[in-house]
Amino acid sequence: MRRPVGPIESEPFDLVVFWKQNDSGIYGRRSDLLVAEVARSDSVAHTIQFDAPISASRLIQLSRPDPDGERTHNRMVHEATMRRVRGEAHDEHISRYTFVYDDRPDASGRWTRPDEFGDFVAEVLDRHRVGERDVAFWVYPTLADAPDLIDRFRPAVVVADVVDDNRTWFAAGSEQHMRLTANYAATFARSDVIIANCGGVRDAMCEFDVDIEIIANACEPVRPASRRRPKPPHELAAVTGPIIGYVGNLSSRIDVALIAHLAEARPDCHVVLIGSTHAGHDVLELTRFPNVAILGPRRLDEAKRYIAAFDVAIIPHLDNDMTRAMQPLKAFVYCSMGVPVVSTSVANIDGLSELIVIAETHDEFVEAVAAALRRGRRRSSARLRQIVDENSWPVRARQVLQLIERIRQRAAGPGKGLSGPRCGGR
Repeated sequence: MRRPVGPIESEPFDLVVFWKQNDSGIYGRRSDLLVAEVARSDSVAHTIQFDAPISASRLIQLSRPDPDGERTHNRMVHEATMRRVRGEAHDEHISRYTFVYDDRPDASGRWTRPDEFGDFVAEVLDRHRVGERDVAFWVYPTLADAPDLIDRFRPAVVVADVVDDNRTWFAAGSEQHMRLTANYAATFARSDVIIANCGGVRDAMCEFDVDIEIIANACEPVRPASRRRPKPPHELAAVTGPIIGYVGNLSSRIDVALIAHLAEARPDCHVVLIGSTHAGHDVLELTRFPNVAILGPRRLDEAKRYIAAFDVAIIPHLDNDMTRAMQPLKAFVYCSMGVPVVSTSVANIDGLSELIVIAETHDEFVEAVAAALRRGRRRSSARLRQIVDENSWPVRARQVLQLIERIRQRAAGPGKGLSGPRCGGR
């Protein structure tokens, strides 16, 4: 059912979203949850979402057995991509697609190339009759195709959503770092609205001399049923001691030494890590501890069952360039589920400061976990509900839609109608 988001000043528009990766619908990322909330509004007629183009050989590689014992998300990405390819990922408000190009040397017939992505987009948009009303593109500026897509289709509004500074994965001056910098600049130059999820990301983009609006990550609204603890997953059903848990990418942002210190200091507790190891393997050394379990990635709905079983949820992030230019969405998920949260002193979680205990050192972290275990879960209160509701996805969706509407009205000008559909190139 569509959800009103405030006064509708103009006719509905079509929204076309270009995500930078191939993991839509798995983790409940910002690109899933915020876009879904926007798509449900009366301001949006229909939403088309494209994941990044992917090669056939890469898709085949993702389907193979995981050498890490299913601790990476490869199979999940393959399955989610194939659902979009088969047309099984659509819902009432969003139609989801992935362009697969054939790069196999033994392929027969006509090969497809990465640069045919624009033609694929054109065919999909024609199929859905996108262009008969105003069109807004929502792009993630590390997607290499974003500038060309904007130039080709000339949408009425372009929103660039900066969720992290992805350059922090690469050394300054490297080819990858320079290529991403160029793509940021080219995408920003074509954007009407640029949003970021936190001040740290906005600061990281200051070299581009652009105006950036903060649209932070968010919580799912608290519902009475969400406070009931479901039956724990089978891996945790037999655990008798306290469960200290983490859900997220097990990459170089994780303070492995801190988790080792926690496991040694609290042998009575079970430390459960949910996430993919595809971006780093250092965390695997923690398997030497009998009270540490690395269970691999889980889809969002399944991950929530694990979080519900946690006695304390943790954010054991390092303080580095990567974490200073990101906002941990997991903090919002933990808080919306009422789980006690202990975090290292990382940036960009200010909006939830009343609900999160910050520890400066490893010893303080262990003490904070112990204190959280003694206190137990917070009881639902008016203040807790207020914090979660003020930081909810419906609130963020209204903020984005207001920004888009402002651009549409500005394009129309005083005494003029709407600028009309602008989505050419098909």
